Amino acid sequence: VTAHGNLHPYNIIVQPDVLKITDFAIAKTISTEHFVKVQKGSLQERYLAPEVLSGEMATPASDIFSLAMIMAEMLTGKLYKSNDPYKISDFRAELPEHIGAKLDNLFIRSIDPKPEQRHRKVKEFFSELTAIIEEARSAPPRTVSKPDSETPQIQAPEEKRTPGSNIVQKKSESNKKVTSLPLI
Repeated sequence: VTAHGNLHPYNIIVQPDVLKITDFAIAKTISTEHFVKVQKGSLQERYLAPEVLSGEMATPASDIFSLAMIMAEMLTGKLYKSNDPYKISDFRAELPEHIGAKLDNLFIRSIDPKPEQRHRKVKEFFSELTAIIEEARSAPPRTVSKPDSETPQIQAPEEKRTPGSNIVQKKSESNKKVTSLPLI
């Protein structure tokens, strides 16, 4: 069974009609000891399963750990740290409670320190995630009366388009800095 062994956001390219994973099995081209040594202290370390960090070969269960970490960060906008754990539902108040609970259970199971507690195959992980998404699409959203004071509220920066140009200027409220970005 083949595993990627080094999944992290920088190895995933999302395009409108396709999802690409790069650097497939690159972790197997160098010794596990050297690979782990290079990853320690880097941003990518948090995506490696505990068994990989302890020197074991990557397995599909290791990839599931990595995918769950990426999923949680995509859904919450917050980096997950094992010393500061969170639930996905804490950041997605609009989700019906039962959907939030299912996402939390999938996440917690997928980052279990014991690989045998995770799904055995990536296909099983995605099947469960797909079922949750389908159920969420048919469920009415939960209405939230006021924002939770403990949940950070992300505010989009002001956006100003320069007439006749492909440049967008974004002004951040937090630092009053204007950034010019090419419009894609």
